[in-house]
Parts: sequence; structure tokens; C-alpha cells
Amino acid sequence: MEGIIGKRILRCSDGHLFISSESSRLLLSLHFGSRRLMKCPVDGRLRMMSNVESKDLPESEVLRLIAENGG
Repeated sequence: MEGIIGKRILRCSDGHLFISSESSRLLLSLHFGSRRLMKCPVDGRLRMMSNVESKDLPESEVLRLIAENGG
């Protein structure tokens, strides 16, 4: 999930983790360097998002995010 194209794991400024599609990152966000302003799908508020590498998360957390995103 670390490529530029496709799905990525993001963390909002409130600490929520989620998987984002490429289209939502490109079309529904404002970019500020490596961070972006977009709506957090967890609480519905505008937040700054940053990329999270899956290797930096426990495997159980990555599997939970994949399961929540429909596989």
C-alpha cells in the first residue's frame, strides 16, 4: 500500500487511521507538501492527513484496516 497509485493508509491529525483511495486523495483534498487537508471518514471533520507506512504499524492493525475497507 505504499505506492503513489492505489490505496494508502492515512492518519488524520486526531489520530484516526483509515485506508484512502487514490481518487479521494487526488480529487477531494488540498495538498500541502506531503500532507493533505481532507475529510476524515471516521468523524467527518476536515483534518490534516499524513501517510502511514504499513511497516510502521502492527500487523494486526494493518489487517484490521484491510478488513474494515472490504478486503
